[in-house]
Amino acid sequence: MARKKSNQNNKIQKKENKYCLKISLFILFFGIIIAFILSNGPEKVEPNFIKGYHFPPQPSFIEQQRLIIRDSILNFIGKILKFFFEFYSSFNLPIVDGQLKISGLSNPVYVLRDKFGVPHFKAENFLDLITAQGFVVSQDRFWQMELLRRVSQGGLSSLFGSEALEVDRFYKTLGLSHLARKQIKKLTEIEISILNAYTNGINQFLNHPSSSLPIECNLLSIKPKPWTPEDTLTISLLFTHQLEVGWRAELGHLNFLEKLANWSSHFDLSLTQFPTLTVNDFISKNIKNNNNNNNDNVNESNFDPTGTTFGGGSNSWAVSGKYTKTGFPILASDPHLFLGTPSVWYENHLQTTGPENVNIAGVSFPGVPGILIGHNDHIAWGITISIVDTADLFFEEFGVWNNNTIVEQLPYRHLDKWIEAEVSIEEIQVKGQSEPYKHRVVKTRHGPIISEFLVSSAVGSLDTITNQNTFVRVALQATCFLEENTNLIGFLKLATATNWTEFREAVSLIQNNINIVYADKYGNIGYSLGGKIPIRANNNKNLSPSYGWNNDNDWIGFIPFDEKPFTFNPASGIVVSANSKIVGDDYKYYLGNYFMSNTRAKAIEKQLLTWINDGIKIDIHHFEKLQADKTSVHAKRFANLIESREKDLNLLKNSEKINKDDITWAINTIKSDLEFTQKGQLSANSVAASIYEVSMFQLHFEFISEIADKEIASYAMGYLTQFKFVKLGFSHYASHWHDNLLKIYENNDNTTMIIPRSESDLILAHAITRGVEWLRLHFGINTNKNNWKWGELHALNFPHPLGQLRPLDIIFSRGPYPFGGDMHTVAQNSWSPFEPFKINAWAVSYRQIVDLNSMERSISIHGPGQSGIISSSHYDDFIDLYINDKYHPMIWSDEQIKLYLESNLTLQTSN
Repeated sequence: MARKKSNQNNKIQKKENKYCLKISLFILFFGIIIAFILSNGPEKVEPNFIKGYHFPPQPSFIEQQRLIIRDSILNFIGKILKFFFEFYSSFNLPIVDGQLKISGLSNPVYVLRDKFGVPHFKAENFLDLITAQGFVVSQDRFWQMELLRRVSQGGLSSLFGSEALEVDRFYKTLGLSHLARKQIKKLTEIEISILNAYTNGINQFLNHPSSSLPIECNLLSIKPKPWTPEDTLTISLLFTHQLEVGWRAELGHLNFLEKLANWSSHFDLSLTQFPTLTVNDFISKNIKNNNNNNNDNVNESNFDPTGTTFGGGSNSWAVSGKYTKTGFPILASDPHLFLGTPSVWYENHLQTTGPENVNIAGVSFPGVPGILIGHNDHIAWGITISIVDTADLFFEEFGVWNNNTIVEQLPYRHLDKWIEAEVSIEEIQVKGQSEPYKHRVVKTRHGPIISEFLVSSAVGSLDTITNQNTFVRVALQATCFLEENTNLIGFLKLATATNWTEFREAVSLIQNNINIVYADKYGNIGYSLGGKIPIRANNNKNLSPSYGWNNDNDWIGFIPFDEKPFTFNPASGIVVSANSKIVGDDYKYYLGNYFMSNTRAKAIEKQLLTWINDGIKIDIHHFEKLQADKTSVHAKRFANLIESREKDLNLLKNSEKINKDDITWAINTIKSDLEFTQKGQLSANSVAASIYEVSMFQLHFEFISEIADKEIASYAMGYLTQFKFVKLGFSHYASHWHDNLLKIYENNDNTTMIIPRSESDLILAHAITRGVEWLRLHFGINTNKNNWKWGELHALNFPHPLGQLRPLDIIFSRGPYPFGGDMHTVAQNSWSPFEPFKINAWAVSYRQIVDLNSMERSISIHGPGQSGIISSSHYDDFIDLYINDKYHPMIWSDEQIKLYLESNLTLQTSN
């Protein structure tokens, strides 16, 4: 009788849910119609480089009023929708207390969620642990996992229509899903077992009677297919591909190399020879002694490199216990990635109670098993992107070429022979179309042909390269296309390593382009470069696309692991990785030329060494302060430049390009902000920071246009990209131009000048004038200048994929939040030049600090929250901590778990 009543209640609840959803969809449709009507107005005009005015044009006063009315109506509709959607979603929250039966377990698994929404898994064996991880991550993040699956396999068009077709065609061309099927055949039994366990956990969620699909799936009418091991591996390959960035700049070098050569000799403004923070010859010393560094419980290794800083992406550093309060190392890691809702990261704590003795805490990617960044009982590790060059473009010469969507013979040249390309047809389901779109994929010995995804202005006329009656196309070769993939076992071994030797063994198996910083409870710290890094013929540096018809630039192998950069217990007692160049030019192998500026690495190193030299014993709070550091050495240099040129700037007369009143106000505002002038502090409340950022952005374009041309300036600013739907953040290039441009002004004393001093003053004055003009337009002509704060201009958002359609952004996305810092601060963030100053390219996505003396004292944070379900209390509960540079404890011990316990779920076997 009770069961019958329960079933009736469930039917009533489902009926109410459908009714609620129908109301919400009606309101949404009504809102979109209103938005469409109110949006009829002037189209946004792209920046005009010919006139040298590259700030996005601001709307007229009447247009601004129309937009204000539209936004107010959309915000009102969005708030109503948010209520209905959250109400609907609240009936579909996952079960996190009690018991659930799932198949595939050999023993019960306990899932203890803490008050931060972080699950702590306890299982008898590792495979049960991974099965439970797959189930629980799906409870919180299945929408995100489904989206990643579709992106990596070229399946977005079935949801979003023809607007997503270009992206789908690109990923169909890469063929990651086909590659995954090949890679699985070469995996070991343990790797297959792990993939199967994780897959089973996801499918148990999809099939479980208690499970409900996320509201996003309902809105888009998604009926998920069963998850497969290939799906997980394809998502993993997607991340590997996104770490390979160098090839995107090769066409730029081809197009601009000659022009760059005409003027870069005046000053080192090259896009290829980036400065290095490595101030020693540690490689030669490490290579000679690499077989003698296996003593894990010593404080000094058999070699003594003098340098301490190594490059990569994001930030990670470690300090030896010799310089900490506890006498044990402390390790920090904060990867910089695109911010979104849900977060790219998911926090887990995985523990086995059986003989395998696994105990790991940290973050993983939803859809991929294990832990990628974190700690265990013995070691801690942090990861940064190395930006080594593991992908190349090749010009391929075809004897025949057409755009037919049929499989036919397409011969291309290699040396003096013509060989057949591999041709296949991929079908793409497009929403609203009855027949699938047929996309032809062509592959050569180097890799897939990607010419159709190149911007025509960047490519030019390829067929003229050979001066023959042939057809030239561009192929991509990348390590992510290798048919042997050891990442899964590599990251598993990393997460379970207990000492330096086991850590190094794990890194040797990891094929992603990452630096890994290390610390252990025995007092050791270290660094090791991971990834499969190709050796080119003749050790060539493929800075531009190579000719594929010869072997001059072919890959002939990979750098042996024992010869890759690493260090163990450097004499300085610190190890730092922060995007910059890894080794000096005397290193025997080519690693790349696309590293970012060493500004952040130097700032981290300087602060750590200052504390050490002052005799200050470092603790977690020092690391918190350093991860939150929003001071920029370039901002301080800009303030000094303004002070040194103030007299000259005041002597300039008003003109079409110069407004002396605006310049005087800008100078006085900068001088009055002592935090800015003395420290380079880019706080969210600083008006001086706004003046600096907008003026420097304009100065880049004005100055480079003057000494080169507008095309070079546009490229340097990030406006000219070579690939469709791929836009680099401003800082990828500007991180170097900032330093070099300031050096030019600092050294421009009429003896080593690039342009006359008086002319450089005019350019600076014009940049400041245009900067203030843009601020006035952005904030409003009649607004108080004291409100032109950097945080209002430099807002941080956590956008949701559905939030691109208003008013769904109010429901699913979070933000904006005023935020400080920029591309040069330790707390790094960046923007696209197409929407300057908003944090929309990348930012700190996760912060972790691990105390090797007591793991219970470790802390972490990411945003916006653990859950991807809008009605969950953990959907956005991390935001306040994140934007205020705070953390939550990384719950570790049983006592801590009990203290912070929020829910207790037991997964029982239904076998």
